[in-house]
Amino acid sequence: MATPTDFATTDLVCGIDVSHWDGVVDWNAVRKNKQTAANPNAPGVCFCYIKATEGLTVVDRMYATNIANTQAAGLFSGAYHFFLPQDDPIQQAKLFTDTVKTIAKGMLPPAVDLEVAGGMGVSVIADRLKAFLDAVANTLQVTPLIYTNPTSFWNPVLGQVDPSTGETYSSQFSPYYAWLAQYTDAAQPTEPSDLELWALWQFSDCGNVDGVAGPCDLIRFRESADATDAMSDFMHLVAS
Repeated sequence: MATPTDFATTDLVCGIDVSHWDGVVDWNAVRKNKQTAANPNAPGVCFCYIKATEGLTVVDRMYATNIANTQAAGLFSGAYHFFLPQDDPIQQAKLFTDTVKTIAKGMLPPAVDLEVAGGMGVSVIADRLKAFLDAVANTLQVTPLIYTNPTSFWNPVLGQVDPSTGETYSSQFSPYYAWLAQYTDAAQPTEPSDLELWALWQFSDCGNVDGVAGPCDLIRFRESADATDAMSDFMHLVAS
């Protein structure tokens, strides 16, 4: 299936994610994405996830600028860490929390980006991911989201059965909200093993968004089945 380059007209709560690879972003233009006098109801962008850290030592050089400028432009923003399973999870959590410092009012939950194995076996990946999540939650007092691709990583790796318990390695992560990455124009992403609470779907990596110089990642919010207002539903994710 083709990868979309824009939000659908049915997308009511739209977001993107960026890192230093996206260069200098005009966040005011992002917020008003494609809204013109002739088309005032185009889906603007109201939230963004920003890369903060990676592994043990990498701090994204645009993180501080992006987080400040998204907030100044009135977007809800959150930070994510690119997780390397081969590195110590507690030290990774410390780098991340030292960089993010706090989850202020109006911020999204912190997120961990899990998409590489780093040469580690599935039991090690699961144990280190859980250690990272616990450390971040204990420091920032907010439960993180898990970012992952259900088809290329999560299901084939953590969806395996642990022979010592008879349960999937992913079962211990069922309480966590998830941010799924699967680039397709399908109506829904592939369901991730044990992550029924997925809240965000990154459905494209080639989005055309005002204010971003090149292709960027597009994210849509998944409304609850009983939601009557998409934005009110989304606000349950936002720190108050």
